[in-house]
Amino acid sequence: MQPLIARRAVIAGGVTGAAAIALATVLRDSGPSTEERIEAREETRDLAPPTIVTRAAWGANEALRKGPPTFDSRVEKIVVHHTGTRNDAPDWATAIRQIYEFETANGYNDMSYNWLVDPLGVIYEGRWARDYLPDTPPDGENGRAKQVQGGHTKEYNRRTIGIALLGDFTDVAPTPAAATALRILLVWKCARWDIDAAGSSKYKLDHGGTEILPNVFGHRRVRETACPGANLELLIPGLCEQVSLQLSPS
Repeated sequence: MQPLIARRAVIAGGVTGAAAIALATVLRDSGPSTEERIEAREETRDLAPPTIVTRAAWGANEALRKGPPTFDSRVEKIVVHHTGTRNDAPDWATAIRQIYEFETANGYNDMSYNWLVDPLGVIYEGRWARDYLPDTPPDGENGRAKQVQGGHTKEYNRRTIGIALLGDFTDVAPTPAAATALRILLVWKCARWDIDAAGSSKYKLDHGGTEILPNVFGHRRVRETACPGANLELLIPGLCEQVSLQLSPS
């Protein structure tokens, strides 16, 4: 992998690893108020997306994409990743372009992730779904209610969404801003696809087997990998509780 996006590169910025438990506790114990839950339900009823940096805005070279994308008519799971790259990138759009260029040069048809989040809490469009009309925010769909299939988790790409936080969270925790942005993304997509973030259900693998899996889980749950990093993995249960509570009808 290219030097600027080397796995286990310089770890800097963000919350230190020792603070991960404290951040997880804050996320768990500072759930939304009733008013916030009502507002969230109203916002997601029309599938209003958060503010997202488009592929054009982060500088995706669309000539690097290969072949037509695959789409799913439903989404059952959301997989959380880290990119395993440096935590102190001087420019996050450049870091995303490097990941995109590396992946498309090494067997991927496109960016592997559906969405990416930087340490400042900025959300980026990942895998291409369609050319959007001006002033139309990207939703990761083809315009006919089908979600573009990513390439983020081998054997688990069908009917899943991959969200990656930029950085390596083996030794440090995500920033509070990144954790909040991840929660916002989860609320949006769980509402869209009627996913209980705190629940589990059967999932049919690409090869035909089935597993009982959490509806939102870290990459390491299904692969021998450090991804999404121990400190991000620690946050996922609390985030899922918050999302489930925020979307609860009562």
